[in-house]
Amino acid sequence: MALVALHDIPRNVFKTLPKFDATTDNITYEHCVDVAGLAKFHNIQHEDVMVRLLAQSCKGKVLDWYIGLDNRSITSWA
Repeated sequence: MALVALHDIPRNVFKTLPKFDATTDNITYEHCVDVAGLAKFHNIQHEDVMVRLLAQSCKGKVLDWYIGLDNRSITSWA
């Protein structure tokens, strides 16, 4: 498998990146919509950046679940 270059994540995105730990009233779908809205606000159009932003937004048990996934099991934002 060929290596694919990753696009840079704008640093200013992290200041407003919502966090998701599944302990709030916010459901998974709503959180994904929030991350997508933030990406749109920052004009982020690359799927690799979207997937990495989603990963960076996880915390607590959600982060534990994400870390437990097989490598490259999430390959697109769609």
